Amino acid sequence: MPPNLVTPPFQVAISRTSGDAQIFSAYAAVNLLVVQLSASPPVRTLAPGGTTTYAVNIGREAGYTKPINLDFDRSSLPVGVSGRLDPPNPVFGNTATLTLSGNSNVTQGSRSIDISGTGERAVVIPTTVILNTTSSSSGGGGGGGAGRRSFALSVATNNIARTEIAA
Repeated sequence: MPPNLVTPPFQVAISRTSGDAQIFSAYAAVNLLVVQLSASPPVRTLAPGGTTTYAVNIGREAGYTKPINLDFDRSSLPVGVSGRLDPPNPVFGNTATLTLSGNSNVTQGSRSIDISGTGERAVVIPTTVILNTTSSSSGGGGGGGAGRRSFALSVATNNIARTEIAA
């Protein structure tokens, strides 16, 4: 867990105004615990008709035992890819699995997929994974190396992804 990323207690201001006049104001200190999400491995490749998985690690601050509700950005999935999280919400343990499956029409490319969560009295810090997809027409012919081969390389560092394509 990164030190000093979020330091409780948090001060919450509650106020009510009427026009320009402030009628009521109160402050409260709230102790929220930090939950850090991470994924392993951070980069995967998916071919048409294939399946790949990421282990989602739930790094709980000492003493936090409440369930976490996980989600991922389905809108960032490539065409032809679907996904699910196991176990289903809420997650009481420290790990979950994000499974991504591709149909025969997967589009080739590289996508960042955000994994986020919520928890009672917790600040949940999200993580990002990279999914590289290949099309059914990519790759070499496999017949002696005379065919043209292509590959994709993605590097993810501090939630910043860089993709290089070479032929």
